[in-house]
Amino acid sequence: MYIFYKFLLDNMIEGIPQYKQVGMNYIKFAQKEKKLFQTLFMSDTDLTPDAFVAKDGADYKEIEKLIKISADLKEEDIKDFHTKMWIFCHGIATLVANGTIKLTDNQIQDLLSYEFQALMLLEENPNNKWVLNKKGEDK
Repeated sequence: MYIFYKFLLDNMIEGIPQYKQVGMNYIKFAQKEKKLFQTLFMSDTDLTPDAFVAKDGADYKEIEKLIKISADLKEEDIKDFHTKMWIFCHGIATLVANGTIKLTDNQIQDLLSYEFQALMLLEENPNNKWVLNKKGEDK
């Protein structure tokens, strides 16, 4: 896992939020290291999603720090937020690793931004109730 986390955290560039880059680098890792990605992340573990995400201890703590910079979340909500974001990101990475779809860097950035924003809205609506607005009116 050291190679994987090194790839995630060492390939940062200026001008893009670091937590977003973690997701982008996760997908890039799947593109560049297809077999290793499949071995690490597409094998049976019988772990729950949150246990799988947090199983790497100190490496996960580095990711957690980046979440704190990017999102105004309570300490107890960070792991749940990251798990949801990871599931979304993993779906894209799996599609890419299997050659099912091809995405540009801009498309990946946009998808990750949309999901991040959607999850932040969910944080404001913790009961996960659908709230639909039609011309400014709640339904």
